Amino acid sequence: MSKSGSRLDSLDLQLFCEWNECETPAFDDLALFLSHIKSHCDSMHLVSADDSNETPLGCCWNGCNEDEFSDKLQLYLHISYHGFHTKLMSRGSALIKRISRIVQKEVQCYMDNSTRTVLPQLPSAFVCGWQECHAEFNDAESFYRHVETHPFDIPIPSLSKEALRESRFAKCKWDNCQSGFDTRSHLKEHLKSHSQEKVIACPNCGAMFCAVTKFCDHLLRQLDMEEKKIESITVQVTTDDDNQQYTVTLHVEAPSSTEAEVVQSEVDEAQIPKCQNQWVAIGKFQCKECSREFSTLTLLREHSRTHFRQFVCEICGLATDSPSSLKHHKLYRHSDERPFACQFCDSKFKTRSDLRKHIDIHSEDNPFKCNMCAFECRCCHTLAKHQKQEHQSINNIYICDKCKKKFTRGNNLTRHLIKLHKLALKPGQSRFSYSRQADGFFHLDGDE
Repeated sequence: MSKSGSRLDSLDLQLFCEWNECETPAFDDLALFLSHIKSHCDSMHLVSADDSNETPLGCCWNGCNEDEFSDKLQLYLHISYHGFHTKLMSRGSALIKRISRIVQKEVQCYMDNSTRTVLPQLPSAFVCGWQECHAEFNDAESFYRHVETHPFDIPIPSLSKEALRESRFAKCKWDNCQSGFDTRSHLKEHLKSHSQEKVIACPNCGAMFCAVTKFCDHLLRQLDMEEKKIESITVQVTTDDDNQQYTVTLHVEAPSSTEAEVVQSEVDEAQIPKCQNQWVAIGKFQCKECSREFSTLTLLREHSRTHFRQFVCEICGLATDSPSSLKHHKLYRHSDERPFACQFCDSKFKTRSDLRKHIDIHSEDNPFKCNMCAFECRCCHTLAKHQKQEHQSINNIYICDKCKKKFTRGNNLTRHLIKLHKLALKPGQSRFSYSRQADGFFHLDGDE
């Protein structure tokens, strides 16, 4: 594979307009594609309030259920995100073809695709949070490209490499952020956590991912390796900071290969490159602490953190396995601030995500409909839960290891363990921690 052909961003884009009844051929140029979908918005007409034939201004993208916009700016912001999402799905399609070609097997996503083009809740405008900037955009692509320019306005100090690394000169100036980095490129990647930019999406289910490796993991965990007698697949993703391109290399090992055994037995945290080189692997990876096996290296890494809870809450002493878990704990256990208010009622919430979930209850319509029965609901998450439980027989079952009683919610098992078996929660905990084990059920974590 040539170097140019291995770069994700250099692959030919196939951008299809999914506007109802639009028969325009696929675009290979992003700017032309975005201009094209904007023309659909421009061709729509707002109807005055006194018109007896008033029709709400709505999105005509296939599969999209958004049908009420107050003005064309809001409609265009929404449609522009469809364009951005289409670009990400085109990237996903290109990577799927490459993986399929290398493993000599069709790789695909088997998840439900009924909400493929349903977009997440979007802001009224994309606002840059960089200090003294705060520029507003109605176009997602323009907003993301604008944000990534700020780090390169920061001058590089005239210091040695060692001193430069220690100085963390690339300071994030996003509102309420105090992070610092030793390169401007690392700061640029960090800003995606503020702008919420995604880099790739699944062309089947529409799920968006903040890293190429997470998308690869999404695909590879659904791959039937037994059919092709594949023992291990490793995906290396190398990012080029100068031109934002990705080099994707896949290594496929068969059971007879001695190298495959090395990949399985010796992969550990020290072998996983940081920042520029990231790995996704699928095979059999065993936890050294509890001997549990996982199908992907990503899942093993996530599990391993539960054995080393080194992030301690200074208020109550609770130990967590990651900075994000500690932040979540403090927000919900030690903070009374609720800055996100509902525009339809007096309810207030601690996070924007909680507010978005709440807003669905104010809808009079049920836009999400099951394609296998008559069930309909207001939220895509409710639909996904329904399909897993009713049509795929996927349920989260929590089992008490002391009396084998089963529960459908972890909170109920926590209450049972405290009341019947006299277990005590640690300071700051509201429930015990559980993990899915080899039998498919959730059990109490071993260190509880």
